[in-house]
Amino acid sequence: MVDKTEAKQKKAENSRRKYSFKYFLKKNGHRVLVCKKMFLSTLAIGERTLYDWLMKSGNGIPEKPNQRSSNHLNPDGNATLVNYTANITTFVPIEEKKCNKYVSEEEYRNHVDRKEKARAEKASDKIRAQTSNDIKVVTLDLQAVLLCPLLKASALYYKTKLGCHNFTVHEMDSTHVTCYFWTESEGELTANSFASCLSDFIDKLEGVKELVIYSDGCTYQNRNLTVSNTLLRQAFEKKITIIQKYLEKGHTQMECDSIHSTIERKLRNKPIYCPQNYIDLIKDARPHQPYDVKYLSHEFFGKYSELKYYSSIRPGNRVGDPVVTNIRVLKYTEDGSIQYKLNFSDQYQDLPRRSKVGLPSVDDTIERLYLSQVPIKKAKYQHLQELKAVIPRDFHPFYDSLPHN
Repeated sequence: MVDKTEAKQKKAENSRRKYSFKYFLKKNGHRVLVCKKMFLSTLAIGERTLYDWLMKSGNGIPEKPNQRSSNHLNPDGNATLVNYTANITTFVPIEEKKCNKYVSEEEYRNHVDRKEKARAEKASDKIRAQTSNDIKVVTLDLQAVLLCPLLKASALYYKTKLGCHNFTVHEMDSTHVTCYFWTESEGELTANSFASCLSDFIDKLEGVKELVIYSDGCTYQNRNLTVSNTLLRQAFEKKITIIQKYLEKGHTQMECDSIHSTIERKLRNKPIYCPQNYIDLIKDARPHQPYDVKYLSHEFFGKYSELKYYSSIRPGNRVGDPVVTNIRVLKYTEDGSIQYKLNFSDQYQDLPRRSKVGLPSVDDTIERLYLSQVPIKKAKYQHLQELKAVIPRDFHPFYDSLPHN
């Protein structure tokens, strides 16, 4: 991965440089020359670690540790000593037991087949979006919880902190990124919150006839009745086709992951005193095309769970019938109906409508989900008050104004 060569030229007369290093990463079995910064970022290592490896290696391969060979120990003797003499039972990881006993070869092949089909479908849709202005393809995901404040002070270790959420939408044709950011005092992590973000994003689309959404299969976030009724309402009102496609569990790598990684690198070793610090750093995470960050308040979120066009998105209703987690594709048509696929290669089937409400209407109004801020727990509020001792005075009013039980 690293080639060590003699230095070809020295710009300074007194330079002690003797060698040059070339860094490579493998792509499709071939070595690709990359810069040092990309090499370190891809492997998530520091310069000092890389330098130590290079100094201890002949040509990019670490030397064998200079240690004496250990004596052979009988593993059965160790097991007898631990299990019987010391009366200690060794723990067998659940993953090992599951792999050996429960996972069949057929299940594994089906899993790999679904993974490959999902990736091929996503690659095909990306090409369609880049070659047509009528199609918009997006990926979306929720970043891991961001804590506030975030400092290197030891006082923070045993204290609960304010949770912040970043719901990211990435457009695959233009690489434009929208980040919906809010704190736990402004909204909770419910289907209504994600439905509100999706509805806002779709409202701003212009000239699009088909919207394709890729995400993981998280039920409370992407694959639930509230989000489905919301997308159906948007498809009916804007007269467009909206298609939700779910990636295979365990293989949900998307562009959003790269965005979150970029944000995390920007946040590294940066002090966070209040949520606004997160907003500023996220905007600066990608200088050439800054992320569009929307700082949400409780007034933004709507009660989309009140929409009852469909009472369930489960394809079947009997024992043994397909369930919600078996769905791979959901299609929302402009005539107010939902179709589904259990596999990407299947034909669309109509989802049973088990509601008496009927078709969406332009007169349907969405009430506000919250009439005021969401109170945090009293213990968390007290911890945040105690943490003001390590937070500059200018940020104290924010923590004083937090609602609490």
